[in-house]
Amino acid sequence: MSERLLTSDELAEALSVHRNTVMNWLRDGVIPAAIREGKTLRFDLPQVKRALAKRAAKASPAKCDLVATY
Repeated sequence: MSERLLTSDELAEALSVHRNTVMNWLRDGVIPAAIREGKTLRFDLPQVKRALAKRAAKASPAKCDLVATY
């Protein structure tokens, strides 16, 4: 885990997405579970990026196969 954990707002800014997207990803299990510090959720940016890259890699071949069949 990296030294500095990001809030959901900071993570959204780092990923150029809306905060609601971050919370939806968390709810849907797309990104790793956050650490709760009091009432604040914190995220490990490198861990989140790896999870998103892994998801994108899984999705890409299916999209390419679909396009290739047309």
